[in-house]
Amino acid sequence: MIGAIEMNPKNFWFWFGGIWLVVGTIFLVVGVSVGVYRSQLNDRLDKEGRTVDGIVLTKEIYTTSNKRGSRSSPSYRVAFRFVPREGEMVRGTADVTTEEWDLLEERGPIQVTYLPERPQSYRVTGQSQDVLLPIIFGVVGGVVGSIGGFIVYNAVGKRKREKELSRTGVTAEATITDIGPSYLRIKGVSQIKVSYHFQDGRGQTREGSCTMSPEVAGNWSPGQKGQVRYDPRKPTANVWIGNA
Repeated sequence: MIGAIEMNPKNFWFWFGGIWLVVGTIFLVVGVSVGVYRSQLNDRLDKEGRTVDGIVLTKEIYTTSNKRGSRSSPSYRVAFRFVPREGEMVRGTADVTTEEWDLLEERGPIQVTYLPERPQSYRVTGQSQDVLLPIIFGVVGGVVGSIGGFIVYNAVGKRKREKELSRTGVTAEATITDIGPSYLRIKGVSQIKVSYHFQDGRGQTREGSCTMSPEVAGNWSPGQKGQVRYDPRKPTANVWIGNA
């Protein structure tokens, strides 16, 4: 059972695509969830929110920088407090537009709209609506998930065709022509590409290759013979069987 789920050359692309699919799905779900939550919150604040005057505590202009040292556009943040009609004082922060930031003064008033049953859910006048984050998460999730799904789809299809050939394909004797490292690495270990040729039912020479782990490939060497099974309608579709 453990060997069936461990990553190996036969299931590598299924694992690889599956990881991309899962990561993409998570990003997509987060992006959509954040977008829906913010939309519903704004709708509730419009319909059910209560408005009071709070007090501006601090004003701050901040920027972020990436690894290359380039800085983003400045954001304008205010810290404030307000006392809802139903409970204790609430402290909060919000990014506001440049125009609103210029109008606000420390220790001055700021208008806050909040939900009566949950005062921590609030909105201030002139608050910037950050729609970029859910859009980025949604787009990245959609792209990464689509790539992962495509890879998984192809990996499953290829594995299904190989199993079908192994079961119903025409058997032929094949000779190994070359053994060398492949581009595929699993857990930091280069896998081995085994190339071979065989003759189909019409006497034409066909070539093929497969990827093996170093442990399995160590049992083979150029010139050795093994068996393949191929599709008689399309001999280029073949699968290495090895020792029958």
